[in-house]
Amino acid sequence: MAPAAMSERNIDAVACALEARAALGECPVWDARAGALYFADIHGPALFRLDPATGALRRWAMPAKLGSFALAADGAGAVLALATGFARLDFASGAVAAIANPLVGAADHRFNDGGADPAGRFWAGTMHGSGRRASGTVYRLDGSEAHAVFGGFSVPNGLAWSPDGARLYLNDSPRAMFVADYDSASGRASAPYVFADARAAPGYPDGTAVDAEGFLWNARWDGGGVARFAPDGRLDRFVPLPVSRPTSCAFGGPSLDRLYVTSARTGLDEATLAREPLAGGVFAIDAGVNGLPARRWRGG
Repeated sequence: MAPAAMSERNIDAVACALEARAALGECPVWDARAGALYFADIHGPALFRLDPATGALRRWAMPAKLGSFALAADGAGAVLALATGFARLDFASGAVAAIANPLVGAADHRFNDGGADPAGRFWAGTMHGSGRRASGTVYRLDGSEAHAVFGGFSVPNGLAWSPDGARLYLNDSPRAMFVADYDSASGRASAPYVFADARAAPGYPDGTAVDAEGFLWNARWDGGGVARFAPDGRLDRFVPLPVSRPTSCAFGGPSLDRLYVTSARTGLDEATLAREPLAGGVFAIDAGVNGLPARRWRGG
């Protein structure tokens, strides 16, 4: 299904780009080279590629739950954060090759959100299957080695970097939005400190995108919209969506001024799903500001 056209400039206008009906849509990533949007369905489990211009959709089945991914710098595939560890997907063949599995011995945990840093390293956080234990760890993948960086997270989400790469943003959805000072050359980060309270906007902080002005756009799980935060943590504005469980967001489109937002159906009862027929869909917001190109995984 092709997205509805936005014929005139209307800041914060929302359109459904794809009625994906994803159980748990996540991790939208814009491929500027091909003009396509990639996103995951964690519970599918699958990775998708949408051409917004034509509505063409491609699907890669995953061998385990897919928490997040980043496109590879060579354009031939992607790095994956699966429930079975880090792996690489080859787009042409669909083959998935293991890289490293820091989750050995922790079968009740899985990877959740992640992304590539300014130097092309891949980061992703783990969580207990219940989402109620502070036993999650945020890992940095250097080549084929996974390094534990932060611990004590319940639901790690929203890994993103400031335009200059000097700040790493990450959320623990039940607790708060955090920020850490970051050194792109070494991949080292300071201890995270609170950027904004989890209750600064409706719902809970989920996936995040940073625009060219350094503001954060944060999908609000159970909040029914996307919040924009200033670099000082102040809530700048809130854009409502026709679904209660948006999950993550990414800038895309030819000018990187369209914010794509994934959403979920999981956990919603029949009455809620009847009120939200587009739950699990992918939405596009006319953001009125440009985003940053998606950073790519450089492998190793």
